[in-house]
Order: sequence, then structure tokens, then C-alpha cells
Amino acid sequence: MNNTVLRKEKVPEFVGVKEFRNNISNYIAKAQKSGKKIILTVNNIPTFEMRPIKKEQVYSKQFIADILEAEEDVKHGRVYSHEYVLKKFGFKK
Repeated sequence: MNNTVLRKEKVPEFVGVKEFRNNISNYIAKAQKSGKKIILTVNNIPTFEMRPIKKEQVYSKQFIADILEAEEDVKHGRVYSHEYVLKKFGFKK
């Protein structure tokens, strides 16, 4: 007997570009509710993939600005060593 548990995959929905354009709001709402990807087709050829984004996957503009600033700090040598930070916060004598 096979003890493998099969999990149900969310099968993407294939939609023609014209159909999608005519009913975009419905497809977006349906994808957000189900979590399914939408594959857009042109002449029945898959050409573009769309998927819903969860809130926790979206970064704020401020977070992105902070990351870019940190990358510039590193580029210009404005960094602290691991040892310095540990000592500064009293974790190392």
C-alpha cells in the first residue's frame, strides 16, 4: 500500500487575452479568492502568468528606501563590525 499523501495543487486558469480584458475585474477577484494563477494566452499559446500577491509579500516604500540607504552605507564603508555591535550592547567583554 502506498502511504504517499497527494496534495491538491492549485491548477492555474488559462484565459485568452481578449476574454481577460473584457472581464478583468472578475478574474482578479476570483484569483484573489482562490489563490490560483492565471495564465494569459494569445492564440492558445501561454504568454503571461499572473498570480495574486499576499499582503505579507508587499514591501512598503519606506522599507525599500531603508534597504537602498543601507546598501549605500555598505558601499561607502559606513558599517559596524559584528564584534563592535556585541561589545556596544554589552554582549562581549
